[in-house]
Amino acid sequence: MKTCSHFILFLVLLSSLVGCTDKAISKQDKQTSFSVQPKRVSVQDTLIITLPKSRPSKLSIRSPEGTFYIVHSKDDDIALLAYDQLQSVNSIKISVSKVEGLVWIDGKKRREGVFKKQGEYLIYMADDLETEPENTFHFMQSVVFQ
Repeated sequence: MKTCSHFILFLVLLSSLVGCTDKAISKQDKQTSFSVQPKRVSVQDTLIITLPKSRPSKLSIRSPEGTFYIVHSKDDDIALLAYDQLQSVNSIKISVSKVEGLVWIDGKKRREGVFKKQGEYLIYMADDLETEPENTFHFMQSVVFQ
């Protein structure tokens, strides 16, 4: 009976270790496979977003004031590149001075330039841009606009 309980304890410990390892590897892979460079940009710069093999389908940028600009979404009919290309390219280049996004102001959809005020911008890629990050497949990193 002792041997059986030791074996069960061993299995429980082993399964919990395997779960922790999977989560740690998954989190590490997620962090290292999505990147935004450079971390500080000005109006004449180009952002380079390096994409992982498995990636969400939509991209938005949050301004320092908290406004989300949708910059790539088939549902919203706005694209940085052809929709089917997003799944095959290794990176996306975004001209800071030219990038536009969709934003809702007073209930109306408008297309505007994204980088207007100095501060920290969040580059957010997700399958669902309208839900909390913990509830959707996503990546995010910040850049500072000077």
